[in-house]
Amino acid sequence: HPDEFLERASKTPHYKLQREETVAVVFLQADKDGEVLREDLLRIAGLPTFWRFDRTSTPMFAEMLQRTKEGCFWICSATENLFTVPLTVLLVGSEKAVLEDMAAIRSMEPTLYKPFGFHDPSKYFGSLEGGNETRWFATSLPGIGDQVEARPGCQFQGQDGQVDHYQPEDVGTVIGSSKDRVTITWHRSGKTTSTLKSAVGQNFKVVGKCPPVPEVGTHVKMHPGKQFQTPRKPGESVVAPDDVGVVAKREGGHLTILWQNGYGSHIDESQWALFFRVVPSPEPDGNEEDEQFSSEAPATKVQGKTPSREPQFILNADPPSIQSNSNDQEAASDDDEQSAPKGKKKK
Repeated sequence: HPDEFLERASKTPHYKLQREETVAVVFLQADKDGEVLREDLLRIAGLPTFWRFDRTSTPMFAEMLQRTKEGCFWICSATENLFTVPLTVLLVGSEKAVLEDMAAIRSMEPTLYKPFGFHDPSKYFGSLEGGNETRWFATSLPGIGDQVEARPGCQFQGQDGQVDHYQPEDVGTVIGSSKDRVTITWHRSGKTTSTLKSAVGQNFKVVGKCPPVPEVGTHVKMHPGKQFQTPRKPGESVVAPDDVGVVAKREGGHLTILWQNGYGSHIDESQWALFFRVVPSPEPDGNEEDEQFSSEAPATKVQGKTPSREPQFILNADPPSIQSNSNDQEAASDDDEQSAPKGKKKK
């Protein structure tokens, strides 16, 4: 309520409207896109002549800093003009004291702006003036093929509480990323969920990084429930869920994968994460059978067999059923199943 706000402001030294001392305005200048830690902003707010922060969409920003948790951070863009000045600091006091604090702020700035990805993304709190969330998401959040782990307290049992999607410490592979959402397939359950990018850091942590497209020699394993089929065996998968394959060729926008059981398959490289996840390479034991996992092995030779033609299978390419998380704080359609941290229920 406006009256309540004015009453609070009148009792807060940072926001009293009448001052008789010298007032200085300091425009912060970020040398790069960066993350600004709460504790560093509190150092500025603790200067003897500090009055208040300005040019921020959060009313009474200095007071709010006191209430946030340790380790929280905001993002900013490299300062190019007035619209990318992260914050403005107002100082009040004697001329000597104000000049000293201005110098102190400038001395802090070389270490004030940490590069994107420096801090724990779960502590992300918001953007300062001109901060670009899209660039921060691209740098700091998991990409296609990366593996994430559900944080303690985060689980999804479906809208009716009967469909197990993931539990705390379950690991999943990021199979898709849009402007504002990340899609994950979970290794244990085989279920697929999506969440807003702004909630990813709070619910999951990155436990494995992967190139956007696996390189030759990379080992992969199918997600639960996915299938490779041949025309001779429709409806029957020729690759077991626990079979390990190796990327033997990357050519023309496609990957050729050789499997432990002697089969081979082709897939569009833009779709690989929908069906496979990267796994650690097995330790060589000197067995000649390990030739199947050599990046130099020809695509037509697997386990010592030379088929009459290069093996190629039909992929069951039905898109995964993607369920939205209620962690997103975003309304889902009636047929969406939603996920929530333990103890939270769909409203």
